[in-house]
Amino acid sequence: MDQSDLEGIAASGAAARRDGLSFHSNPHYYVGMEWATLEHMLAWQEKASSWAAGWLRQDEGRDVSLVRLLSLRSL
Repeated sequence: MDQSDLEGIAASGAAARRDGLSFHSNPHYYVGMEWATLEHMLAWQEKASSWAAGWLRQDEGRDVSLVRLLSLRSL
């Protein structure tokens, strides 16, 4: 898949976060894909990960107190 295609998918993930959609609303999780070969699976994974990366970049720094809580070490 072309890098520009992946950037477009990441941009749609970022737009979803701006619109208030959940991380789990990644449309690539629910799309019917062909799974006949390893290449098909890797192509799906690349798309799903690109969308998620865009969502996470847009989410960065939104809830500082939650990030601090998640970074605490357990006893």
